[in-house]
Amino acid sequence: MLEDGQITFDDTPETLLRSDTLHQYGLAVPGYLQVVQQTGFDLNAVTGICSLKTIDGEGLGERLTQLALPKIKATGKAKEPLLTIDDLSFGFDDRPLFNQLSTGIYDGEIVALVGKN
Repeated sequence: MLEDGQITFDDTPETLLRSDTLHQYGLAVPGYLQVVQQTGFDLNAVTGICSLKTIDGEGLGERLTQLALPKIKATGKAKEPLLTIDDLSFGFDDRPLFNQLSTGIYDGEIVALVGKN
């Protein structure tokens, strides 16, 4: 990591993610590591820390399934959606991402479109 042109952290990504350095610089720890930390699991005890696909630790899966997620109160659907999508097709580089997607988003719903950046 650099600050004002000076190297302030020079180590592996694994060491960076296990340290408090990101927090010290006001940078967010990746979301999957925040969830692991919420279980009380020690980041020093996990392997494959650099990717959600590879992170592992003895008992980690069990702790994650026992994690109490906040309950979101349903507000009930409005008669009409706030946003309607009909037959959306989209892609790039000759790779389709959506093919005739149709949906509605209603008041009070929490919607996220996630994927690899």
